[in-house]
Parts: sequence; C-alpha cells; structure tokens
Amino acid sequence: PIGFTAFFGMIYVKIDTIMLAFMKGEAVVGWYNAAYNLILGFSPIPFLFMNALLPFMAYTSIKSKDSLRNVYEKSFKFLIVIGLPITLGIFFLSDRLILLVYGQNYLNSVTVFRVLSFDILLKFLYLCLWFVLVSADKQNKLAICAGGGALFNVILNLFLIPQFSLVGAAIATIITEAFILIIFLYLAYINNLKIPLKKMFFKPVIACGVMAFFIYYFCYLNLFLLVIFSAIIYFFMLFILKDFSEEDKDLIKKLIKR
Repeated sequence: PIGFTAFFGMIYVKIDTIMLAFMKGEAVVGWYNAAYNLILGFSPIPFLFMNALLPFMAYTSIKSKDSLRNVYEKSFKFLIVIGLPITLGIFFLSDRLILLVYGQNYLNSVTVFRVLSFDILLKFLYLCLWFVLVSADKQNKLAICAGGGALFNVILNLFLIPQFSLVGAAIATIITEAFILIIFLYLAYINNLKIPLKKMFFKPVIACGVMAFFIYYFCYLNLFLLVIFSAIIYFFMLFILKDFSEEDKDLIKKLIKR
C-alpha cells in the first residue's frame, strides 16, 4: 500500500506540469516550475521531523492510543509553528524572492508562487497525519486517499488550466492538498486521534499577525535582514504568549539528541 501511495503521489506532483505543457506550452511550464520547485524545497522539513518521531510513534501506538495521540498532537503543533510563518513570509515576499532567485524574466511566476505558498502549511500538516496513520497501520486507506487525490487533481486541472493557465494549476494544487488534509483529519478522527485545531492555531496566528505587520511596514529593508527580524519577532511573540509547555520543550530536546 505504501508503494501505491508513493505512485499516486508521484502522479499528483507531475500531472499539473504535463497538463500545462499540453494545454499552454513550455514557457508557461517554466514559469510554473520555477515557483513550484521553490515550494518543494521545503518538503524535507516535515519528512525529517516526522522521520525522527516515527520510531517513537510506532512504539507509543503499541503502548496506548493516549500516548500516540499526545505525540501526534505535539508533532502537529510544531509543524503549525514552523509552517505557518514560512507560508506567510513567502506570501508577502513572493515578488522579491522570485526576483532574487530567477530575475526579471520570471516575474510571471510571482502570482503562482504566492498561491502555492499555502501548499507549504498544507503539506506540513497532511504529511504529519500521513506518518501518524502509518504508525496506526492505516496504509490501505492512505493508498485509497492518494489515488482519490490524484484523480481529483486531474479533474481540477482540466477545468482550471484552460481558463486560468498556470495560476489555475496552482489553485488546483492547493484545493487538492486541502482536500487530502481534510480526509486525513477525518481518518485520524475516526481512529480516536482528534486534535484541538483552534487551540493549536490560535497563538501562532497571533504571532504571525504581528510578524505580517512588521513585514508590511518595513518591506523596504534588505531581504535577508527582513527575514531574520521577522523570524525573531515571530518566535519572541510565541515566547510572550507562552505557546510552548515544558512537555513541548522536553520533546524538542529529545528530537535534537536524535
């Protein structure tokens, strides 16, 4: 089942590029891939994080559902804390980042990059759920979800690419990833792994709001300094809001030791 999941995942990642090339031409594909490749550059973060946790999650799933739920909630929370500011930062700074990496010839990638920024947070969260469901031995259901997501993405691309070109492909990607996340959340819920989403998002959203305010009013700063100061402000706000408990800190220490 994991092989089928990977196969459908590969189809899902590549199909938008293939459909864009067929419907709109190679130039459009180049603009789209320029933005999408930058987004995919963040994919190793949740993989590395969850791979470090996977042995512990497998052990706790045998030990008790309550233990697995606790680790699951912590990992979900940490990936929200990491993914949300990255998403917001790219959304606000997409034009400057594209110019920095690719130059003036890729300004057509800016809007796509801005839309695809939401893919980072969505991917962080559904990959977390994927690892949790694998540790709970739900691989068959994951393979079905992956196949459904690939088919859903193809259908969306058929409708959106002719009308909105590369932006349509980006919108199709975001809708599909949101769809997969909702399905994974449902699978977690029916397996008694429900998490308090509102509680987990509340403080990071406030911290991101302050960070966004800073980015908006100090957008003239050097890009490197702007990113550094924004990150400092974000984590300082989380500290002020006391978003991390002692249990959270202990888990972070264990991950660092691994």
